[in-house]
Amino acid sequence: MTIEEIIAIPVGTRVTVRVEGPFGNIVPVEATVVAPMVQYGYVSENGGWGLYSGHGLMTPSYRLTLRQRGHRRRFAVRTGFDLVDVKLGWEEAQ
Repeated sequence: MTIEEIIAIPVGTRVTVRVEGPFGNIVPVEATVVAPMVQYGYVSENGGWGLYSGHGLMTPSYRLTLRQRGHRRRFAVRTGFDLVDVKLGWEEAQ
């Protein structure tokens, strides 16, 4: 999905997000959207992050707050770092 499509997802929607782990593995996570997606700083091409643009930080980064299925704690994923893809609905357990 594009950023505009993800921003349009209403709160309470069930989604399956693909998240990149610390070792580069892609993990699907079934979650519910808890807060709307908001812009959260800027990202450079080499992976640096800053709250304000400038000095090579030109690509906006967005934060999506979710609650994992079966858990109470919220967590946030950010574009440009760990968020790979978002699909509407929960996938069936494999």
